[in-house]
Amino acid sequence: MFMENNVNIFSHKVNKDAKLFDYLKNELILSFRQTNAFIKNNQLMINKKIVTKNKSILEGDIISLHFENETNDYEPENIPLNILYETDDLLIIDKPPHYLVHPTKNHTNHTIANSVSYYFQKQNLKRKIRFVNRLDRDTSGILVIAKNPYSHSFLTKQFERNQTIKKYLTIIDGHLNAKNGAIETRIHKDVNDIKYQVNDKGKLSMTLYKVLKENEKYSLVECELKSGRTHQIRLSLASIGAYILGDSLYYETSDIINRQALHAYRLNFIEPRTFKKQEIICELPQDMKKIIL
Repeated sequence: MFMENNVNIFSHKVNKDAKLFDYLKNELILSFRQTNAFIKNNQLMINKKIVTKNKSILEGDIISLHFENETNDYEPENIPLNILYETDDLLIIDKPPHYLVHPTKNHTNHTIANSVSYYFQKQNLKRKIRFVNRLDRDTSGILVIAKNPYSHSFLTKQFERNQTIKKYLTIIDGHLNAKNGAIETRIHKDVNDIKYQVNDKGKLSMTLYKVLKENEKYSLVECELKSGRTHQIRLSLASIGAYILGDSLYYETSDIINRQALHAYRLNFIEPRTFKKQEIICELPQDMKKIIL
């Protein structure tokens, strides 16, 4: 268990005898590279003594990871954040549509990164901004930011290993004959095209879907990702003839919504400090509600 609740320190009580590197890898999900980085920077301590190499540790020892002050490269901008959940280790927000997560060459400010930079500044939190997941500019919903390198590693590995539950809500144009099912596709990126494609060259993806509600024109569909491919939901649904309303890249623009009707609404994960199960729910935004609810 972690012993100390401090934004600058992780303290953990060892629960069995082991080699330090093996214990950190298996219990705290730290790679050898990350452990070496903590040692190199004098940020790893056992029983309040700096560790300089791999060594044996004993049940009851206290391992501490110390986080130094950092700077981030994003200009702070006072853009309001809708915070869903926050601890010393992570910040989870409801990302609005029409915002990029990171600045780009052609869009250098007014992004989520600029907004989080301002929030960190107001909180006097001297940290890099580490996004755990990504959402497209016009996708809304749950976005996770780690406040230190350990929590970023811990959470990112859960996403990479598909150990989280990730569910989205989307509105499709029309109706599906099969009201639930699994879509298995291979998603491929052609370097000469901005679009991703479904073809045999791609990486395997799996999406579970369930129709939750229908009206005369549209359907509200829940999608659960069993893999983490770029544009997975948009392409998977399109592969069975179900096109997301307002998706100008893979379908067409819409007169009733000015973006793709796609929202990250549920995330289940394990907390990095307490190892407790956590569920975050993010309410459907108004522009989607008015169409289907």
